[in-house]
Amino acid sequence: MDDGPDGLILRLLADGSAARRAASQATLDALNEQGRDPSSHPLSADLSVNEDGEINL
Repeated sequence: MDDGPDGLILRLLADGSAARRAASQATLDALNEQGRDPSSHPLSADLSVNEDGEINL
């Protein structure tokens, strides 16, 4: 716990942070498993990708 300016106190919630980080990493791993093919993304129908792999808005 660290005292901050104006009386703010920082309390690190290691257990909750670790669980959220693990869940986020699992989501990222699942997305990476899909590969880099933009057409595998659910929103790909709404986006066009040019030959450089950039999204055209």
